[in-house]
Amino acid sequence: MNLRDDEREHQLRVEIRAWLDENVPSASARLAPMASGAEALERMMQWQQRVFAAGWAGITVPKRYGGRGGEVWQQNIWNEEAVRAGLSPGMLSVALGMVVPTLLAMGSDQQKERYIEPILRGEAMWSQLFSEPEAGSDLASLRTTARRDGDTWVVQGQKVWTSEAQHADHAILLARTGSTEERHRGLTYFLVDMRSEGIEIRPLVDMSGEHHFNEVFLDGLRVPLDAVVGEVGGGWAVATATLNSERAVIGGGMWGLKFSDIAELARSAGRTSDPAVRQTLARVYEGYFVLEALRLRARSGANSQSSGPEAAVLKLLTTLHMCWVANVAVDLLGVAGLLTGEDAPEGDDWARLLVRSFSLRFAGGTSEIQRNVLAERLLGLPRDPRPLSQVSTKSV
Repeated sequence: MNLRDDEREHQLRVEIRAWLDENVPSASARLAPMASGAEALERMMQWQQRVFAAGWAGITVPKRYGGRGGEVWQQNIWNEEAVRAGLSPGMLSVALGMVVPTLLAMGSDQQKERYIEPILRGEAMWSQLFSEPEAGSDLASLRTTARRDGDTWVVQGQKVWTSEAQHADHAILLARTGSTEERHRGLTYFLVDMRSEGIEIRPLVDMSGEHHFNEVFLDGLRVPLDAVVGEVGGGWAVATATLNSERAVIGGGMWGLKFSDIAELARSAGRTSDPAVRQTLARVYEGYFVLEALRLRARSGANSQSSGPEAAVLKLLTTLHMCWVANVAVDLLGVAGLLTGEDAPEGDDWARLLVRSFSLRFAGGTSEIQRNVLAERLLGLPRDPRPLSQVSTKSV
């Protein structure tokens, strides 16, 4: 594993850092970590348009689809410098980090040509229609159905915890086209126009008072035949690729939250002389250091085209660390840390971030599921017993 830049990597890093230093908004004008809402989305899309115009969007995406046509190591360096600059994929993470790599790997030429460039241009917002009320961590038990009717599929069912569905132009949808007994083999992956008839979006307002999550009801939604990604009944493989990409996105950075932000908060609160606070800050720094080392290891593996559990490990540790750091920030402020919105100290809404950060612990698979995956697939430990409802009568 080589963690040092060679000459070409160094030159690219210098070029990217110079562009970011010149173009990234100042700290006072930057969006808060995990910002949401129509205004935040507009600013994120404007930023993506600037990135595209400068030739930095979709570094590994072929030029025919609007990308740079570069290599994985180039994208990795961009990602590292974006984290250093305090940037995050934000509300465009589904489109950029999940839809684009999934379509490149498994989409048809027509789907790639139609959908990828608008995403890179910052012109399309996507959401993810996977989880259901009784199919969250056990996604293979989902009940939303898609029935073939002539030249369309008719979708019936309900999805939940759909982030920013109220702003989405399109969505990726997993639905059952086979019997419930088939589980993984009976699922199909679709691309959906969120402006279609048969879609009802109902808000789920969280403790911060924000409308980030939604319930989505699909009642007679008609989806064209060419909206299937991969094969009919083969959606589990496509969904797995998407979920792997989602974990890589979540584990790829601290969503705009840097150690310097916490250190400055401690200074402004007058807490840096407190030995207990200094010890906590040291532990926070240690956490950032470990996560950076793991990202460098993942980068080395990607550059050598090797595979490993790095994305799942990073997803698990990054989300746990971010929740803890948000707790530290609120503790540093004392009672003032409970204030939100315009009342928050210096406009830094740490209480809001604390509440919102928990959503990352179940996005892309809950922390408990990530531990199970790592235990079973990496350490070779025995699988958890399956509920009787998941055991086929043929095996009894």
